[in-house]
Amino acid sequence: MSVELTLYLLKPVVTSLANVIPEEKRGADGFEQVPLIEGFDSEPAMACWVKKKEPQPTAWCEWLEEGFSFGNRRPETLTSGCVVLVSASGRVFAACFGTGHHAIPSEFVEYDFGLTVALNEVNPKQLRTLVTKSIDVRTRQRDTRQVVGADVPEFALDLDVEWLRSAEGRTDRSDCSVVAGAQSLHLRGWKRPLRDLPRACSEFLVIFSRGLPEAFAFADSVKPIQSTDPLHLTLEGDLYAAMQLRYFEILSVGVDAKIAHEASSYFMTYGQKTWPINGLDDASLMAGLNLVYAFDANFDPARVYLRLLDAGGDEVLRERLDGLIQMEIDRASDSYVRIEGRWFRCREDYVTRVNARVQALDDLTATLALPAWNKVLQPEEEDFNAYVAGNKGWLLQDQVFWYRGGEKVEPCDLLTHQRHFVHVKDGSSSSNLSHLFGQASGSADLLHRHEPFQAEMKRRFEMQWPTLTFENAGKPKVVLAIARPPGGDLFGKMLLSRINVLEHARRVQSRGFDFAVCRIDLS
Repeated sequence: MSVELTLYLLKPVVTSLANVIPEEKRGADGFEQVPLIEGFDSEPAMACWVKKKEPQPTAWCEWLEEGFSFGNRRPETLTSGCVVLVSASGRVFAACFGTGHHAIPSEFVEYDFGLTVALNEVNPKQLRTLVTKSIDVRTRQRDTRQVVGADVPEFALDLDVEWLRSAEGRTDRSDCSVVAGAQSLHLRGWKRPLRDLPRACSEFLVIFSRGLPEAFAFADSVKPIQSTDPLHLTLEGDLYAAMQLRYFEILSVGVDAKIAHEASSYFMTYGQKTWPINGLDDASLMAGLNLVYAFDANFDPARVYLRLLDAGGDEVLRERLDGLIQMEIDRASDSYVRIEGRWFRCREDYVTRVNARVQALDDLTATLALPAWNKVLQPEEEDFNAYVAGNKGWLLQDQVFWYRGGEKVEPCDLLTHQRHFVHVKDGSSSSNLSHLFGQASGSADLLHRHEPFQAEMKRRFEMQWPTLTFENAGKPKVVLAIARPPGGDLFGKMLLSRINVLEHARRVQSRGFDFAVCRIDLS
């Protein structure tokens, strides 16, 4: 017979089978150990724990019984779980069935065991599923499937800006048909008998020790640091030290773009003290922390809060500052990025690839020749956009909304006669850049798929340029026009912003539009 086998490798700190299942998960209402059959050959040691509950009525059964008589066919649920613990080659493995995986504490699980073994064992030409996640301000998962199997390039994943979470595919192994892996290793059609499980575990441990095969080396470019990893605690210590030193060379604040756009007044609080600050840019945040430091030179970073109000005085955000902090720090040859309280390791070659791709983005600075933005003469973004539209003869779209139900959409800030959709933003903060990226890709998405929006943009365009037709004015190009002081990096100091711009460029281009950037000198 064959079974579906899910196998976890536990960390080296787990040395005994007796200590794997926590006490609070044992007992009559939890997992109970069952004995080996006398005479069953179990060398090395094996142990089996089972949890079986009495049948329970389904949540929806009583509701249906108002009109239906089930009799002895009344629907019930039966949950059961089983864990087989195996000691092999000096390590402990857990083979889980049903809900058995709930018995294994997450801090015991060896991260990426399943993914590493699967990538070694799957036939690279017969991949069926690749699951990736982005590491931008809101991590998103992409689950890409090929029914008949395919090679990596056919999955159309952007492996320079995404981390590989799991993989599945057919294998050339004789003991199973399909191998899938993330943290656990999942084997479909497993044919070997139970008594052979310890030997199989030893074999998988050897495969895991090889690391990733060359064909899948990209899978090691970006890795999340688990909260149970001692390195995570070390990096969080680096964060708190940087906050206490007000060292914004490696810090930035990430606030949801919509909330940041709504905010009109900003405050930093510590205990009962509150100080107004000018915005969410690095200089304003550092000034706020300087005020906290002046009040308490030994301040606790975990007690510092950021508070934002909208124009009506309503609070739109009040959160701990350390929960919003983004940070980048180098250790050895790798970079570590913190986003939404989670740390990622980015290998040096990954950072190099990201930087090279950002440098290769189409740059229209010379072509568009946007004037310098003088904050004295044009203090607000709408002032600058109106100034440019007047000088260039472009269509001003800043604050010219298109309404869809309760949602209002700004198509862009400036529209040229060549169908350049120009989105303008002061790039002094990560939140500003995040808002810019989201606005640009969101507008492109509507232009691609929403006919009423397309019709409205055609109407506006042809009213501005009656001798031109919208469809024949050139391929639409989404342009990010970012204002920065002369000489400064266009996307600021944070790797995260460069990763984000590549992700949004991918989205825009996937809609069939061109993508470009443009610098505005800020003074």
